[in-house]
Amino acid sequence: MNDPVLSALQEEFEAIAHDLRDDGSPQELFDTYARMIWTRLHEIDQVKAYAVARALRLRKEIAGIESWRGEAVRRVLAEANKHKKTKYVDTPYGRLGYRKAAPSCTWRAEDEPAVVEWAREHLPDAVTEYVPAPRYTLKKTDLRSALDAGQAIPHVLPTGGGDEFYFRAAKPAGECNEDDADGNLGF
Repeated sequence: MNDPVLSALQEEFEAIAHDLRDDGSPQELFDTYARMIWTRLHEIDQVKAYAVARALRLRKEIAGIESWRGEAVRRVLAEANKHKKTKYVDTPYGRLGYRKAAPSCTWRAEDEPAVVEWAREHLPDAVTEYVPAPRYTLKKTDLRSALDAGQAIPHVLPTGGGDEFYFRAAKPAGECNEDDADGNLGF
């Protein structure tokens, strides 16, 4: 088997072995070593840049598929599972289903100052003031705790809850995990 990558590596290693003998200068050894490392680091950067660009393109494609067929899939799955105990379906590519979603806390943007005033009085730990005023942040967890305790907060509408659609992809056959990225491929 004549692998071009292995052949190129062998040539480079032979160059280093040659430089390790007394007939080459130490500078040649340093240059060869640095060039080999630099070349691979540069290639890693190129691979990462390609992967990022490709991932962005694939995410756009997923968004397109979701906008094209997502609502129909959710509607049909909900109808098919209306009278079943389970709320998912397995496919060769993964699992589609519904799971309970935790409610979240959101505000209407035009009423946020009113929520801040209420929180200053009733939940002072939920408001962090910044100088110059009127900069502030609200801690959603504190507001969520107050809502969970049954406290009514003006201008705060709990959202979410109920069932949330999900897709858990199956692991492709032959895929290596992150532990294998260091070259330990199990053989």
